[in-house]
Order: sequence, then C-alpha cells, then structure tokens
Amino acid sequence: VLGVFGCVGLHYDYLEILDISNLAAPTKVSQYYCNTFNDVIIKDSYAYLRHSYGFIVADISDLANPVEIGSYEADLEDFYLNGSYMFIAVGNAGVDILDISDPANIIVVGNYDTDNIGWLNGCTQVIVQGSYVYAGFLQNGLEIIDFSDFNNPVYEGRCCFNLYMVYEIFLFGSELFVSYREEGGGDFHLKILDVSNPASATTKMNLPIDGLEVRALFMRHSTLYLYTDGKFQIYD
Repeated sequence: VLGVFGCVGLHYDYLEILDISNLAAPTKVSQYYCNTFNDVIIKDSYAYLRHSYGFIVADISDLANPVEIGSYEADLEDFYLNGSYMFIAVGNAGVDILDISDPANIIVVGNYDTDNIGWLNGCTQVIVQGSYVYAGFLQNGLEIIDFSDFNNPVYEGRCCFNLYMVYEIFLFGSELFVSYREEGGGDFHLKILDVSNPASATTKMNLPIDGLEVRALFMRHSTLYLYTDGKFQIYD
C-alpha cells in the first residue's frame, strides 16, 4: 500500500495499481505487464516484481505510468527486502545478497552456497531478522545463517529436521511461523518457533492444518490468517 494507493498482483500476468481512497469502490489507476509475475515488494517509489527467472524493477513514482528501470536474472524462488539489500532464495545455489541502493544497477555482494551440504535440496524460502537469515528448503528443514559479514556468511545451525517441504515462512517479532509437510509426504502443519536466540530456535507450537499446503500466511496483533488451497482460515 502506498498512501491511498494499493498494488495488487495478478498471477502470471500483471501488477495492478488501485486507488483505494474509497475502500468500498477501488478504481484502477494503471496496469503493468510482467510475464510469469508471482510476487511484488514495494520500496519507496519502486516495485520489485518477481517472476520465474528473476525480478524486474519498475519506477512507480508516476503511478499512472510505471516504467522498468532495471532487472536481475536468477533461478529465483523467493525474495526478501531488508533496507538496501535484497536476500534471494536461488534453489540449489542457496542464498544471494544483492545491493539495490541503485535499483538500476543491482550488485551481488554475498552468497551462501548450499551445494556442498548434501542433505539440503533447494532453497525455496528466505526471511531476515537483523543479521540472521532463515532459509527454508524443499527437503529437510530450516537453516539459520549469520550474514553479519556478507563476504563470510556463517552457518549457525539447522532446526526442524522432520520438515519434508517448507512452503511459507513468516516472522512476527521473535516468533517464526513455518508451514511445512511432514517427512515422507505426510500431513501438513504450521510450526511456531521462538527465535529470540536465533542460533538456538525452539518450538513453541505445532499446529495441524486442515487442508493442503499453506499458500500465504499473515499475523496481525494476536490473529493468524492462513490461506490454503481453496480455504481461508483464521486462528486466535
């Protein structure tokens, strides 16, 4: 949301910018095409649009006329913006850190390559808290990486060994919410971790999910919102 304007992603095709000054009757301001578009992050007057092969940067200072000013190509599974740095999950290549202080000239400033760790199989989710990165993998759990020195990232540990597939992760204060499927293709769950000590995360709760994998999750105040395939669920 940008003031009284909202950005809505239309899967695989477009980003729409809406005037939501009247919530009962939003109106379309503009529409921006992005092939295989599936996520967006807004920072200042720039929109970072993730697609199957990386992301593009659009200048949206003129909301009626978004203009592409930069792009980055990668096998991109997820991205997370932290200040002037973009942390991206790049499958078997691990996690890349990008300096986006100049959106038209994006620079790689760090990488944590997981190819050398045999029990990992594809980084699909990434989220940042301070200097720590929590990286979710297609198989075998969640890894914690200290990126205080971009040139020398340090493996801090691994938790949730029984996670077979990590679908979504969401950070709320010192609690990390992880949606996953049990090892061996079992049931779907939501695990809540206490990460007040990032190097030693502990489980606070493990909640069975009624439905398929969690496609999106969000926490506001003490209410948890989950969207699974075809179902919207709310938990207190």
